[in-house]
Amino acid sequence: MIGCQIGPSWRRGLRGRCSLMAVAMVLLAVLLLLGCSGGVESAPRGQAVDAGTPADFDFTIPLGASKRNNQEPLLPSPLVMRVGQVIRIVNLDDVGYDLGTFYVGPHETMTQRAATTGTYTSACSLHPSGTITLTIVK
Repeated sequence: MIGCQIGPSWRRGLRGRCSLMAVAMVLLAVLLLLGCSGGVESAPRGQAVDAGTPADFDFTIPLGASKRNNQEPLLPSPLVMRVGQVIRIVNLDDVGYDLGTFYVGPHETMTQRAATTGTYTSACSLHPSGTITLTIVK
């Protein structure tokens, strides 16, 4: 945690700096919570759907994928979806993965319906390039 110590000789000069730093930290936390990313396009929004919903895009991360050294992509990049289409990612591995706008924990299944248009490029721990681009169109 960042703190400010105000000693007797520095009390007046640091009090303003500490207040300014506290305001800046609160503003940064609010921006991070709201998803503001300083010029990076906002992430397309998805809606969680029932696991039994048929998927338009179905990907499986095999057991041991974390040990394969990202030789071939398991997900395409860019991935283009239409609003209303459903993506399902089944993770059979013992490791969770950041996949652009999604996180799929170990032995979990993530199923989402594309809800809004947008383009998002982000880190992808499975892709050989280290990034993935997801575009949702009308």
